[in-house]
Amino acid sequence: MLAGGDLIMKREMPGRTTRSQSKDFLLSPVSFAPASCKLFDSTIASFAYVAAEILKDPLFSPSPGQLLTLGAFKNYLLNFKFSNLKWCKDFIDPLLVV
Repeated sequence: MLAGGDLIMKREMPGRTTRSQSKDFLLSPVSFAPASCKLFDSTIASFAYVAAEILKDPLFSPSPGQLLTLGAFKNYLLNFKFSNLKWCKDFIDPLLVV
């Protein structure tokens, strides 16, 4: 399910069904939602939410020197332990964060 309650894939379940009708339904092809832009919009919204949560975390505090150049900031990000952030601890399985 995407942000806003839109589905990526949709299938209409018939009313009352027998076992054979249920089996046919489960084996039938899935129709995809037509607008791929909804997936893109959802991805943007999710990225913006996660980025905002990371920026609000007190542990994420690069020094002014680490923000002077792109290379310095990249080095800060490479050495930063994202698993220590509150958002990661609350919403991400620790086994998925390196």
